[in-house]
Amino acid sequence: CDGVDNDCDGEVGPDETDGDGDGYTVCDGDCDDGSPAVFPGADEECDGEDNDCDGDVDEDGCVTCPWVVDAGAVGSLELGTEDDPFVSIQDGVDAMDGDCAAVEVEAGTYDENVDLFYVTGSVVSRDGPEATVIDGGGDRVVHIQNADVEFSGFTVQSAQQALGGGIMVWGRTVALSDNVVRHTSCDAGGEGAALFPWNATLTIAHHTSADHAHG
Repeated sequence: CDGVDNDCDGEVGPDETDGDGDGYTVCDGDCDDGSPAVFPGADEECDGEDNDCDGDVDEDGCVTCPWVVDAGAVGSLELGTEDDPFVSIQDGVDAMDGDCAAVEVEAGTYDENVDLFYVTGSVVSRDGPEATVIDGGGDRVVHIQNADVEFSGFTVQSAQQALGGGIMVWGRTVALSDNVVRHTSCDAGGEGAALFPWNATLTIAHHTSADHAHG
């Protein structure tokens, strides 16, 4: 980094060339000379990069909200942003905190089992239950415990449990709206194939339940 063609090949070294046009070279401290958004002193953005080259990523109160989930986001960096969404609903739930307690889910089929434990906020589909399906693969689909949440706009299907195969609600305050629960069953002696609430303040609106079996 001395501005001299040290190896006599007719060019200065690549670290002395501004490859991304942001005014800084690697020799100047640019920690990613392939990205014009990254250079010493740049504004930190919510993009999973160390924009200002200080060794920290997404600091300075950078907050993403709502957390976005899209099962079809192939190649996503899974940052929970619009451009790089999470690909599972559980990842969105796990990201909920005091800075952002809202999860918005794009249309698609999500093969997973979602646990909302000790959280406050909302998990809502953007396109409604016709387009947004959570398939439990034969186990409980949604388990809400000691949480104050809104859960809205999903088709919940393919579950079997002794209690609450489709949705289990245990404690606190929960609002269920615009959901469809189908193809769920109880183990022998169980109950609540579609929904089992216990010791909870539960509000249900526009909620459809069909095609269940009790063992």
